[in-house]
Amino acid sequence: MEAEVEARSALRMMLSRVGKYSYGTVKYTNNLANVIAAQGRYGDAQKLLQAVFEILGKLKAPVGSAVLERARVLSARMYAAAGDWSAAMSTFDEAKRNLAENTTVFDELVATRPSYQLSLVSSGRSREVVRLIDGQLKAQNARGATSSRLALKHGILAMAYVETGDAEKALQSFARAVPALAAESAKQVSGNVIKSQWRLAVLDAYLNFLAEVRETELEAALPRPAVAEMFRIAETVRGGSVQTALSGSAARSASGDTRMSGIVRSEQDIAIQLETLLETKGRLLTAPKAEQDEQVIASYRDEVEKLRSAQSALQKEIAEKFPEYADLVRPKALTIEQTASLLRGDEALVSFYVGDEKTYVWAVNGQGQNAFAVVALGEDDLKQIVARLRNALDPGSIRHLRDIPRFDLDGAYALYKKLLDPVSAGWKSSKHLMVVADGALGQLPLSLLPTAEAKDRFDEGLLFRHYRSVQWLARSHSVTMLPSVASLKALRDVQMAAGERLPFLGIGDPYFNGKQAQDAQLASAKVMATRGIAVRSAPQTRGNGSAVLADLPRLPDTRTELLSIAKALKADPQRDLYLGDRADENRVKTMDLARYGVVSFATHGLVPGDLNGLEQPALALSAPQVTGSGGDGLLAMDEVLGLKLNADWAVLSACNTAAADGKAAEAVSGLGRAFFYAGARSLLVSNWPVMSEATTQLMVQLFENADAANKGEALRRARIRMIDELASRDAEGRVAYAYSHPIFWAPFVIVGDNGNSKPGS
Repeated sequence: MEAEVEARSALRMMLSRVGKYSYGTVKYTNNLANVIAAQGRYGDAQKLLQAVFEILGKLKAPVGSAVLERARVLSARMYAAAGDWSAAMSTFDEAKRNLAENTTVFDELVATRPSYQLSLVSSGRSREVVRLIDGQLKAQNARGATSSRLALKHGILAMAYVETGDAEKALQSFARAVPALAAESAKQVSGNVIKSQWRLAVLDAYLNFLAEVRETELEAALPRPAVAEMFRIAETVRGGSVQTALSGSAARSASGDTRMSGIVRSEQDIAIQLETLLETKGRLLTAPKAEQDEQVIASYRDEVEKLRSAQSALQKEIAEKFPEYADLVRPKALTIEQTASLLRGDEALVSFYVGDEKTYVWAVNGQGQNAFAVVALGEDDLKQIVARLRNALDPGSIRHLRDIPRFDLDGAYALYKKLLDPVSAGWKSSKHLMVVADGALGQLPLSLLPTAEAKDRFDEGLLFRHYRSVQWLARSHSVTMLPSVASLKALRDVQMAAGERLPFLGIGDPYFNGKQAQDAQLASAKVMATRGIAVRSAPQTRGNGSAVLADLPRLPDTRTELLSIAKALKADPQRDLYLGDRADENRVKTMDLARYGVVSFATHGLVPGDLNGLEQPALALSAPQVTGSGGDGLLAMDEVLGLKLNADWAVLSACNTAAADGKAAEAVSGLGRAFFYAGARSLLVSNWPVMSEATTQLMVQLFENADAANKGEALRRARIRMIDELASRDAEGRVAYAYSHPIFWAPFVIVGDNGNSKPGS
């Protein structure tokens, strides 16, 4: 984000100086496109490049000129990063034809680029790749070059050998590539999405290769048995920002010292700043010499050195006083045996890795039984399946109960049969499942998968009652989500920070405009209730350029919800609940949140585009005009990062809080990552806009089961009661419909610590 702000600022400055139609504007627009593409926003980057082509057309830049072909190659890279290999290859080939008389520029812009080489492999032109990379490797080896770029070349060469049928050479090239690429994935905090994609493309190909050589003679040449090696690689590359945030939170709480926690937090903040600066500096240094600004590069070097010096001093102090920190923040990938040793006898871990063409599934339980399966479903397949299932869970605007679509029981059962049934020997005998999801699976709670074919298909009498006969996975197993296998160790190894904590803090029922605040004072407000189909989201505002906080509907059921939870946890509602005009952004940012074991926000969860100018996920709180304080009434992701929590869990009783920002692999949204980073050890988050009244019922049931074996079991019991017993009533108290449809009981998942202690403790 910081790099984008800088790039936009530089472009605006250039536009003010020389106007739109200039080569300077082209340069800075290209730079902004690079920055945006590095975040994975390829469509936005391509729009900028279309503007570049329009400018170059006006300037009459000749075909084959470096400035025009650089933009063309950048466009090809965007296509490749988005997985549109056909468009990428045709664009690369056009640039190659245009640069036929200028091989030096072609080599610089195209031939050495991993995006071009991967496009060749993906287009069935692997023999070209072998010839191309073989020559490049000989030249680099002659110079003694060693780098992650060299490892990436070996990896792409291995992919080409696989495609040409030379398995032995593929294995040799993978052996040169994988250790460095896996190590780079393991240490990454954030960074350039495109570079990560090239690395992951090689590692994904390696997993496919391992699956093919399993139980063949080539398996003997692997560093460990194929299934174990696949588990290690999948876990190594999984990492991600959620894992880093969770481990960082665990590390701070494990230090057991308030001052030490602050030092650890400062070191983590500097690490993130450094990565951003180094990424920006790298882009500046790789630009052609004629376009490099030495003063700007020098300023970045100075800032990097200052941060490194500060980080080094903090790391020295942490190493002396808290030597376990490194293991917590950068946990090593676990083996299957190490994973099993962390599990209790009634627990199992199910880990998924979704590749382009196949999905790999491991099941490990605390009794030493393991199972593994390769499923013929790739990333695109799972996206389509999950999207179809979510049609009944996130159908958009709902005016009447009959608008809620039927849940595809057959499709859900088919997914269970493909993904979980083949590895049932590793999990079915356990009670509690910990799931490491990947890809689109992060947007679908596995608890709603039927474990048997559904018999009863039609509503009879009470609306949605027929779903009570379904054998949901929720009936037999509790399910908790983990960002990675390594996060289990990080969570199991930490102890609670010392000190007394209050049981519960609840923030909800905000007033988004003055009329809502006035209405709340009327006597009729005491019996006001959000019935049935009121949704804790604002999908009707999305895409409306004028939508503002005041347009959001009030959610009075959240008041009832928080009062009920406070009662269940024996909290003091006068002291611990901040409702109505007390649900104030500034109050949240300045109060001592570390005093509470459970922190709950019951309000609208917003994503970029829900309101005018909203560029990051946020929780909607009372309007400043109502509270009389400053701010904008939105607790945004960057503000959550500044909070200091010491919470067993943060409850985001809102909507879309696990929407995953379009990157479902991380199974939790930007808000979720921010709460992990702020100090929550587990999160309760939703996967789709939730029904307000049903959510109130679910939360009450959940915390009334606080004495359950763990958080996952408490949620399972709450779900079963919702399915089998509870129903909505109308204003006269008559039963209106059952809560048995998964749209009501399944949206929330627990991510992080399920509450179990370490085995043997």
